[in-house]
Amino acid sequence: MKWEYKIFKWDTQRQAGNTNNRVPNFLEIELGNLGQQGWELVSVINSKFTGSYNTIQEVTYTFKRPIEE
Repeated sequence: MKWEYKIFKWDTQRQAGNTNNRVPNFLEIELGNLGQQGWELVSVINSKFTGSYNTIQEVTYTFKRPIEE
């Protein structure tokens, strides 16, 4: 079986200062849409850090799905 891969990067700074939870809902909706398209989440990596406390600035989600032959 052959696979295709998709990378989705999420900038956590978008969540900073969010007071009405729209941003986390957007992330949930976006990830749900990928699942409905047949994409399977295979890894989540905290891919970018900032500051002296190594605050997570970016999260990388990797998805795969079979290639139709």
